[in-house]
Amino acid sequence: MAEAFAAVEIIAAKRDRHELTDAQIDWVVDAYTRGVVADEQMSALLMAILLNGMNAREISRWTDAMINSGERMSWSALSVPTLINIPLAELATKLRCHLRLLLPHVELQSHNFLVADSAILAEPSIN
Repeated sequence: MAEAFAAVEIIAAKRDRHELTDAQIDWVVDAYTRGVVADEQMSALLMAILLNGMNAREISRWTDAMINSGERMSWSALSVPTLINIPLAELATKLRCHLRLLLPHVELQSHNFLVADSAILAEPSIN
């Protein structure tokens, strides 16, 4: 199956201060979760984003793409508000590696990841 984009092209676009399209953002998040985009390529893209930023539309789309990339759980049938602390060691390890580049002063531990209303929340502890 041919891929819609190449990771190198998306990295270069952000490096060159271009706005990423919705299709590019959706693809890069999906391709990363499928293993098509390597950790090193995602790190390079995140560094380009750190240096050149993202506008509000890009951030919103990136957030939606990440939320839609995983399984959504619903606790709506429960009669009380629910907050479940679950171990997400594999995801936490990958996120920690990438976030370390973006936020070197923040330490994230896997037991600090929480799931609430279908969103993963990280509780950072500042060093």
